[in-house]
Amino acid sequence: MFYTFVFQDALYFGLCGKDVMAVLADAIENCRWAELEAWLDAHRGLLIQRHEAEAAASSVGSASSPSQ
Repeated sequence: MFYTFVFQDALYFGLCGKDVMAVLADAIENCRWAELEAWLDAHRGLLIQRHEAEAAASSVGSASSPSQ
């Protein structure tokens, strides 16, 4: 499940295309964990940055909206 969430985030943030996802899904199905870990290591920083930016934007948006 962990990899599913990571890959959904990668697609959402535009970090990889569906062709890369197919390769990574194949790696999961065939238990090629080193391949998956290498991809995560290469993209971890970008995933964290995008999550932090989105969290900051959503907290600013909710803080600036008037309460009813």
